[in-house]
Formats: sequence, C-alpha cells, structure tokens
Amino acid sequence: MDQHVFIRLADFFRKEGWLEDTRNMIIEEQLAIFLTIVGHNTTNRYCQDRFQHSGETISRQFRAVLSACLKLSKLVIHSPDFSRTPNQILNSHRFFPAFKVTKISLMNVV
Repeated sequence: MDQHVFIRLADFFRKEGWLEDTRNMIIEEQLAIFLTIVGHNTTNRYCQDRFQHSGETISRQFRAVLSACLKLSKLVIHSPDFSRTPNQILNSHRFFPAFKVTKISLMNVV
C-alpha cells in the first residue's frame, strides 16, 4: 500500500470517528498492526514482538480496526444496478449475444 493511501485511510477513520488515538497507540499504528496481520498472515505473537505491545493490546486494536473496516464496507460495497445493460456489453459483439433478450414462443406439446 502506498504511503499516501495509508495516511488517507487513517485520516478517514479519524474524521468519521470510527477509530481514535489511545493513550499508547495512534491510529496509524493500529492500522499498521491490522494490515500486517491481514496482509502478511502473521500471528499475534509476531505483532507483539514487532510493535512492542501485549497480546491483549494487539487483539483489542485489531478488533477495533476490523470494526471500522466493516463500517467502511457498508459505504463502499453496494448491489449492482441490474435494471440496464452496461454499454460495454451492449456495444461488444463478444458479449452482447449472451445478454440479448429474444422472444421465446412456447409450443404446446400434445
């Protein structure tokens, strides 16, 4: 993750009030712990050694950032609009035949 993206994400969480600095840990460090665990599949014990905090503190801050990410997901992830076909599909000879609506007549089978 680029540094400017990391800073903007931390600032966004701070501005929304989803995360706040604690007495011993700023939001950027909380986010770094979360990204280290999720991005590198590391253990709590590794983060204890790397960031010099107790296992309970690492777990607490991980849960706090996870909660903030879940709130963020409600803003970012939404259902697609299926009411119309996108222009990329309509204008493509490769995709459009699969999505073309045709009239189907049902035959009566005796």
